[in-house]
Amino acid sequence: MSAAKVGYLFLRTMAKPIANAVKNYSKTHPEFSSRCVRFAQSVHRFETTLKSKIFETPVDYIRPLTEARALERGAAFIGEATLFALVATVVAVEAQRASRSSKRKEAVQNARIAAVEHEAQAANSEVGVLKGQIAELQAAVAQMVEEREREKMQARAAEASAAAAAAATGAAETAPGATGRWGWFW
Repeated sequence: MSAAKVGYLFLRTMAKPIANAVKNYSKTHPEFSSRCVRFAQSVHRFETTLKSKIFETPVDYIRPLTEARALERGAAFIGEATLFALVATVVAVEAQRASRSSKRKEAVQNARIAAVEHEAQAANSEVGVLKGQIAELQAAVAQMVEEREREKMQARAAEASAAAAAAATGAAETAPGATGRWGWFW
């Protein structure tokens, strides 16, 4: 990543000298300079026509540029186009790098979200299992309480019947004429 930054800074620093070198080359090379002159003349005609249409002034004849001026303008245009192309390339590369970085961050975030969702689903299923176990335990406790109440009622009934039997036998002992330990008191 730091190599990309160094390359970016190097290209940005060298863009203007590269554009000037292309500009000088276009002035000195014969074939390239003739193309620059033709291109500059075309741009001049287009510019003049566009100006006349914008300002609504009719133009009958567009005077061509001189050879030296056309060469200068063509070379300047090519130099500026080279500079623009280099800067546009740097901007495009930087945008692509930023896009990749944001996609990478988004992928990491999506993975984290998926992990959290998976954990939440696992927790929900575990909660469901625990709720089922709680319901089973509550049913078992309710059944045990019912059995305990039934046993208490049976114990009370047995005590009551034993008390009734004891009362019946005790009544026979304390009947008139019976001599018991406390018989004289009752």
